[in-house]
Formats: sequence, C-alpha cells, structure tokens
Amino acid sequence: MNSERTGKKYQQVISSVEKYINSFLAEEFVISDERKIQIKEISHYIKNKIKFNLPINLIFICTHNSSRSQFAQIWAQTVREYYKIPNINCFSAGTEVTSFNLRSLMALKNAGFEIEKTASIENPVYNINYAYNKIPIKGFSKIISDKENPQSNFIAIMTCSDADEACPIVSGADKRFSLTYEDPKISDNTPEADIVYNKRCKQIAIEIFYLFSNIKKITNHNL
Repeated sequence: MNSERTGKKYQQVISSVEKYINSFLAEEFVISDERKIQIKEISHYIKNKIKFNLPINLIFICTHNSSRSQFAQIWAQTVREYYKIPNINCFSAGTEVTSFNLRSLMALKNAGFEIEKTASIENPVYNINYAYNKIPIKGFSKIISDKENPQSNFIAIMTCSDADEACPIVSGADKRFSLTYEDPKISDNTPEADIVYNKRCKQIAIEIFYLFSNIKKITNHNL
C-alpha cells in the first residue's frame, strides 16, 4: 500500500479521522500472505459486480454485533468515502442482539470518529459521524434480519469464528466470506483492555484499507 500514501488527499472524511488514517498509513505494517489472499478474494468478487454497475451491499457479521462487525462496517463506509468508490453500502449484524460495546465506542472515538448517543436504552443507538455532508452511521446491535439491513443480494463477511461456524449459510446472501478477528472481549477485566480494543480497531482499519485499495486498483477508478 506504499503507493497509496503519496496519492491525492480526500477531504470528505472528517479531519480527525483523516488524521488517524494518515498516521497508520505512514507506518510500516504487515498483513500476512494468508490474510491478503482472503481479502483479495473479497475484492475480486466485488470487482465482478462493479463490472455490471450493480449496487453492492456488504454486511459484516459477528455474534453480538458489538465490536468487530461494527468496526468493520464503520471503517468500510469510511474508506469507501475516502476513495470515493460508488455503489457500495456497508452494514453490520449479529446472530443475537446485545449492545454496542462501550470500549469499542471509545476505540472509535480515539480514531477520530464523532459519536453521539441518541437514547439511554438497553441497546442504545449511536450516531457515528465519519464524513462531511453524509448521514451518520447508525450504530447499534442488530440481527441480520433487522429492517436496517438488506434482506437479499448482499455479501456476508463473517468477522468472528463463532458466527462463521454458526452460520454456514446466510439467508439472502449471494456470497459469503470469512475474515475473522480475535474478540477483544478476551481482554476485559485486565489492565490491557483499552489497548487491545484500540489495536483491534486499528487492525480492522488497516485490512479494510487493503481491501478497498484493491477494489480501487482493479476497477480503474480515476481517483
């Protein structure tokens, strides 16, 4: 991704998030060959849909829709805007409803996102601002069949091994991929918890950037 670091700057992403993006794009980071293969499989499938100018819906899925799938949705929508790749919409879901993890929200705030809680209920809804003149992402825990999510013609991307094993078939999906991450909750009740959540947020951000940088290249967008 070194070539991406010297490209045009895109001003649609809010400045605090762009600052965070620039900080990790300036670093030397490593994505394993195995992960690159997984990510490129997803990007190639998306490329084939783009050829026909079809809208693309990505649903990132984990068990509780509280951390990993939320990170993936938010970063995917942000990077889509950063690269100005049209016709891609990003969603998230779980196999059961819980609530948006508070440490995950803090990790997103640390990455520069502006977050507003809209109601104090058991499963609160958060408005997550990621780009200028764009409707905020509505962040809350939901199942795949929630009305906020498309019910057909979507790409399911499994972000945790439990959901991956529990859902060998995702109803309504035209394709299903595995891109799993270790649950940051394993660090709860330890002194390292906040560090682990920040690291998982950053790992997902980096790999989502790799995914979309491949989409940008293979679709020959003049960005």
